[in-house]
Amino acid sequence: MDSSSGPQPNRGFDGRSVLVIEDEYFLADDLRKELESRGAKVVGPIADFGSAQEQVAHDDFDVAVIDIKLGCQLAWSIADVLMRKNIPFGFFTGYGAGAIPQRFRHIKRWQKPCDMSKLAEDVRLLCLEMRVARQLHATREQHAGRLRLFDMNERFEARVREQRQPVDFTSFSLPKGTPAFKSPSR
Repeated sequence: MDSSSGPQPNRGFDGRSVLVIEDEYFLADDLRKELESRGAKVVGPIADFGSAQEQVAHDDFDVAVIDIKLGCQLAWSIADVLMRKNIPFGFFTGYGAGAIPQRFRHIKRWQKPCDMSKLAEDVRLLCLEMRVARQLHATREQHAGRLRLFDMNERFEARVREQRQPVDFTSFSLPKGTPAFKSPSR
């Protein structure tokens, strides 16, 4: 699309990789083309359950779009793995919202057939959410490290302050059997 025909879609994928798990060839190919035209690296499309499980185990992607039914198998276990790994994903499916188990009700769902441009934009937003979440996690880790250093410094300074406290010699007694200190005579 050239700039004279209207605004271009927000590309924004910045080379992020999208795993596409879809067993309907033409839908998978249309989605792949749309994502690649926007700058995404597409992993797949993968059409069978076993290959999809293997790919999810490799974790070589940033976000995923998965069909719920691959052949005669439902992809809930694949979605469970993605959730455990904190990998953002959405369902691209012909199933209605009522068919989605409760644990996945918060997951984005695109009803087939759908506008591939809208789906690709939603996937771009998933990538953006993932990027922000990872940056937030890294920032938390940095701050946690700084807080640990601050805490160690505070404990060190407390020990130094304790050592600088004047000693109350009036309540100080020597252990039994210790020779008394005699001041030198002048």
